[in-house]
Amino acid sequence: MVSRRLRLGILLGLLLACPARAGEMFFLTPEGCLPGDGGPEVAVYALVPGDASGGTLRLRSDRGSFSAPEDLGGGLWRAFFRPPLVEHSAEALFEGEWTGPDRTAAIRGSHRAQLCRHPCGSLEISARPTELVAEEDREAEISIVVLDSRGAPLSGVSPIVTASVGRLSPVEDLGQGRYRLRFEAPKQPFPQVAIITAANPAHARLDRVAAARLAIPIAGRLNLPGRTTPGVRMEMRVGEKTFGPVTADAKGNFTIPILVPPGYGRGKATSIDRVGNRKVAEVNLFLPPTNQLGIWAFPRVLPANGRARSRLLVTTIDPVGRAADLGEVRIRARRGVIGDLRPEGRGLWEAYYTAPSEVGEGVDSIEVTFPKGGSESRATVEIALLPGTAARAVIQAPESIPADGRSKTPIAVAVTDARGNPVPNLQVRLSVRPGNVIGQREETLGRYLSEVVVPQNPERWWLEAKAQIQDRTGSEPAAISITPASLQAGPGGYTIEAAVVDGSGLSAPGQTVSLSGCGEAVSTSDRFGRIRFRLSGIERNGLFPCRLEAQTPNIAQRFFVLSSGGHARLLPIDLDDELPLAGPLEVEARIGLVPEHPLDIQIEKIAPASRGGAWTVRARLIGDAGEPVAGRRLVFATSSGRVGPVEENPPGVFQAAVHPENAATVVVSVTEPDSGVSAVVRLQAGGSP
Repeated sequence: MVSRRLRLGILLGLLLACPARAGEMFFLTPEGCLPGDGGPEVAVYALVPGDASGGTLRLRSDRGSFSAPEDLGGGLWRAFFRPPLVEHSAEALFEGEWTGPDRTAAIRGSHRAQLCRHPCGSLEISARPTELVAEEDREAEISIVVLDSRGAPLSGVSPIVTASVGRLSPVEDLGQGRYRLRFEAPKQPFPQVAIITAANPAHARLDRVAAARLAIPIAGRLNLPGRTTPGVRMEMRVGEKTFGPVTADAKGNFTIPILVPPGYGRGKATSIDRVGNRKVAEVNLFLPPTNQLGIWAFPRVLPANGRARSRLLVTTIDPVGRAADLGEVRIRARRGVIGDLRPEGRGLWEAYYTAPSEVGEGVDSIEVTFPKGGSESRATVEIALLPGTAARAVIQAPESIPADGRSKTPIAVAVTDARGNPVPNLQVRLSVRPGNVIGQREETLGRYLSEVVVPQNPERWWLEAKAQIQDRTGSEPAAISITPASLQAGPGGYTIEAAVVDGSGLSAPGQTVSLSGCGEAVSTSDRFGRIRFRLSGIERNGLFPCRLEAQTPNIAQRFFVLSSGGHARLLPIDLDDELPLAGPLEVEARIGLVPEHPLDIQIEKIAPASRGGAWTVRARLIGDAGEPVAGRRLVFATSSGRVGPVEENPPGVFQAAVHPENAATVVVSVTEPDSGVSAVVRLQAGGSP
């Protein structure tokens, strides 16, 4: 839950709930224009009336293409539309035909979809001045223009701006879609290039986000020392500029202040003696090569579900800092999957990263390299991988804990999601009885470690441990989450339960949310981010487009309820896997206690005097120093047969007669119930040892 979900809309006659007319198919497409950028595919749904199942659905488009439709059941089909590349905007005609299993009935439908080159808008970015000098002209003004999908200015957004080097000031909103900030070059004197990227994540949709970038060359300022004949004049030419001349002092020493643009590792030094003779020599400036690569990703936080995607932009520049296509670019992820790079403009490449299905260490690293740019031309970006909601907790503890009032015994609580991924950054509260819990820390990902001290002579010789697990509260709300289980039937009708979450999927409490389309109501998310609404007006047959919208701008979620014959169901369109916890997750464990001085039982068996007679089992209860422990109770038990009375004589030595039955082998156990210490012995039936 790290980017705004698709906000799906109903088309044409579906803008108001209506019963499906016999013989007519409806298309359900994303709200707004569909992408015409040649980029990633987009899910499109077709609803065949009459709860049609089976059969064959064929889809076609005069622009772009469809994948093979997938039957989701109940008359709902899903296909992926592969967008074409259009110049600005265009219209595509979608047509569908469903044929029943008997191939006699056919249901058709069509829809005209609007395509746009920039479905989530676009950005323009510029800098003034376009070049900087280290340690002198170190600041540039960055101007950003944010446009919507039609090219109109888009105000009131908060562009996110990043720089590969240097510092950025806060973004200032100038109105009319214009924004401004300042860039400060790094203090290092050597030449380098800053790649600045701006994005508008608030209007991200369909796995796309509007972004733009520019490169600012930063010339290095160096004082170049040297030695020659006293009185000789020296000058240095770097690129198109000449610096000097300066005159060597009486010892022949000189220093020439020079400016070195990125990409210039050598210069030409000219010496002029007193009579005008000139000598030219090439000088290695020993400067690091320009990094000709930059990489940007959005979003930088993804759920590890094997489906979530992030857009990647790779910038390639020539050695002097100009955007350029200079050869092969290689990109790889340590754990996730990256699709093919495709050109987006001069020196700009786009690819999409898909998260793995396991959290692993909680982060994935993406590296891009440019072989022709040398070893220095490489860039990396990290993607944080999030587990799902905490679903299972286990208390991990030793089999027994000393009850001596001083020993600190570690007890851990391991928390995982439904897929077995460890869940970090939770609020875990461990309590024990008897005893005290000392401290807590997340020792490893999803494993929360505490220490427990149990007093001497407890009331009972077992410890009850309880752990209560809660999600942490999120930050700024970013989305409204709905799952397949969100629609619930009850005596009073149907309710929808959703959650307001931040960009990491954590709950956002106290958010005002309104319902429309399935009733009109307003509610506030509780401390777990949950919101609940009773739906109305869905009693009659039909498809109902409903909407949850937060007061915070650009946070909304559509869902579709299909009602038929008094039964309603939530269409599986753009739903999340799970909601955050609606309350604490709890787990309990019972752990044995041992006294301050450990006990041991030494057991021996004495065969009966005659065949078929009783065995004598003798047990000695001893302390840690080997001394007999008197005054305790020992319990004798047998796997078959019976045990006679237990006698203690002398102190600390207990014995009982055991009468086996017909079993070939009899197992006798002797237990000290307070400590749980026990020992066993095997007897051979038939009266022989």
